[in-house]
Amino acid sequence: MVSHVPRSDRLNTVMETPEEFLLESSFQDRGHERTSSGRVDCPREGYLRRKDRIRRSGTAIVETAFVLPVLLTFLFGIFTFGHMQMVANLVQNACRTAAREGAADGMTTEEVRQRVLEIVSSAVDSDMVTVDVRDASVFDIQGADLPITNEDFEALPAVEVADVDPRQLFIVRAQLNYSQVAILSVPWFDNFPISAQTIMRHE
Repeated sequence: MVSHVPRSDRLNTVMETPEEFLLESSFQDRGHERTSSGRVDCPREGYLRRKDRIRRSGTAIVETAFVLPVLLTFLFGIFTFGHMQMVANLVQNACRTAAREGAADGMTTEEVRQRVLEIVSSAVDSDMVTVDVRDASVFDIQGADLPITNEDFEALPAVEVADVDPRQLFIVRAQLNYSQVAILSVPWFDNFPISAQTIMRHE
């Protein structure tokens, strides 16, 4: 007489073939275990994952060693160029302000010079700045070229601002070597000159 097995028992019964039994025994002999989801937990697989993480970490370190110096050089260059532009704008503003005050307030040449140094001292060492004031009457002549080089400027006659005639031109010029006032020492800007000048008509 054949015994009757309930349907629920038949569904819950796990049948293993000889091949499945041998495979499971092989996993256990090698120290492998099945997880609750049926996945085989292999120690060698974990070792390979750790080794792969170490390899990726080493690759990241090598890439950083190549990229970081370039990035820092780029950032330092931006910072230095920005500071240099700020100094140039400050020197130009100092010349313009001192010339305007000298033309309107009857200041002397030395007072104009000190006014330029006072303004630039807010950002740089004023001892590094050279200021000179010259007669610019020659530029009232049509077609006269503005001074570009130091030799052109030094060829102009000296002038006392307090004694110039009304409507007479005079020029205020300031210059410095940027490498002497730079925050970061960058070889590209060694002996890099910064100069500014303003021509003003005396009132």
